[in-house]
Amino acid sequence: MSDRNTHVLDLYTRHPISAQQIIAKVRASRGHLENLTPEDLYPHDQDHYGGLSANDALAERASIRRDEHVADFCAGLGGPARYWSRRFGAEVTGIDLNPARVRGAAELTALVGLEGRVRVIEGDVTRTGLPSESFDVVVSQEAFLHVPDSAAALAEAFRLLRPGGRLAFTDWIVHRPLSSEEADIMWRGIAAQGLQSSDSYRNLIQTVGFVIPFRR
Repeated sequence: MSDRNTHVLDLYTRHPISAQQIIAKVRASRGHLENLTPEDLYPHDQDHYGGLSANDALAERASIRRDEHVADFCAGLGGPARYWSRRFGAEVTGIDLNPARVRGAAELTALVGLEGRVRVIEGDVTRTGLPSESFDVVVSQEAFLHVPDSAAALAEAFRLLRPGGRLAFTDWIVHRPLSSEEADIMWRGIAAQGLQSSDSYRNLIQTVGFVIPFRR
């Protein structure tokens, strides 16, 4: 594993939201962990900006439907994956580089009885090893900035999608090129290494084969 991937792993190992923290908060609010539902975790397991509203917005853009197979790139503890499965009836496979968060996702998912519909596996989103044309949707939230090769991640998403499949994601973007000092601060602070502009993302998306739909 490269030093750059190690830095990303370390960042999320130190992340203030962990499976044990989530479990402790749920236990404190309910007094026990019996008969948990996914909804019991929602106030605590959505470790991204926008919470459930962001999940709904992404699901709307991706047109997630019941029983579709969804790949969640950089899924972390699986909070959005569990939400999409519960809310829309999808079957979700998350991919995440950090083994501690993969273990945490499995523990949380089992606690709410979704292990038959949601799984998070350890892997690299630029080369997942999953079968080609095996998903209807690929989604990702605020994660591609941590991936050293955004084009490779987008190409992998394209490979995984069936004909007519959809990609929807959110990410940090830049409006001008960063100076070397700014890039170093972003790297050291939040392990940002693949920041794109809106235009560069549009070019990358189209280059790997996606068609961007027109929206009024």
